[in-house]
Amino acid sequence: MLLLVLMVTLGGGCFNIVTPCIIRHHEQRELKVPVIVVSAEPTHYDLKTAEGCYVKIKEMSYGQRIHRAGLSGAMKIMKDNKSDYAGEIAMETSRITEWDFAHLIAEHNLEISEGVPYNFANKDHLSKLPGRVGEEIGKYIDEVNNFEDEGN
Repeated sequence: MLLLVLMVTLGGGCFNIVTPCIIRHHEQRELKVPVIVVSAEPTHYDLKTAEGCYVKIKEMSYGQRIHRAGLSGAMKIMKDNKSDYAGEIAMETSRITEWDFAHLIAEHNLEISEGVPYNFANKDHLSKLPGRVGEEIGKYIDEVNNFEDEGN
């Protein structure tokens, strides 16, 4: 016991040797490791096909990309079937588009009727959206999330 007290008072012991090393390593690590997160600020687009309207599109996280890719998994399996191939692909494409609109549009000022905003999580609302407007919004979703690069 006396030896332990003597080591502590004289500044000995392995703790004093290890602690500066840990602190120095921690400081070096903080300088070298960047923080990478999904952009919290959605991208604003004024719609050309609907004057005075806008949408704000969110960037997708990697987890969302994995989930979205899973939505199209059935489409890849059905390629080998001799059944109605085109119809099955269209069904899967609509599921992906519905998911995109429901999860990636952060804000908008589009109304389905006077005072009633579109609810893009509602398939009925999405089906009433004019085609040109939907195509433009889809183009912006693709642009923010770089879907055209997925096939490479």
